[in-house]
Amino acid sequence: MRLATAIRRTPWLLILIFYIPLILMLALSFNSGAGRRFIDLRTLSIQSITLANYAALPSFGPIGRWYANTIIYSAIVAIGSGLLAISGAFAMLQMSARHRGISLGILVVSLAIPTNVIIIPLFMEIHYLGITG
Repeated sequence: MRLATAIRRTPWLLILIFYIPLILMLALSFNSGAGRRFIDLRTLSIQSITLANYAALPSFGPIGRWYANTIIYSAIVAIGSGLLAISGAFAMLQMSARHRGISLGILVVSLAIPTNVIIIPLFMEIHYLGITG
């Protein structure tokens, strides 16, 4: 497919929905009032661009350690999810046809539960295990 055809078929509404928040986040990070809770977008200007927010970033805490924790956690979750999916697919291939439908139904129902519904019970479980913070 040629590039011109691909550009014409691009869903511009989706691009706006996903990229406008990112652009605003970047613009507000360079603004002198980025630490405030509410910012009037009408006051954003080129003159108010500053790198002070990025200079003050190390004073908020161990940023490098937070990034490392995020990368380690993401890698463990990705590898664990992949291994679990592979083993589940293998198990479903080995099942008889009668049990495969039931297992697939349970799997689809469990995947249909949104993460927002289980986030508080997950936090409570982690808190009771003593591994928060």
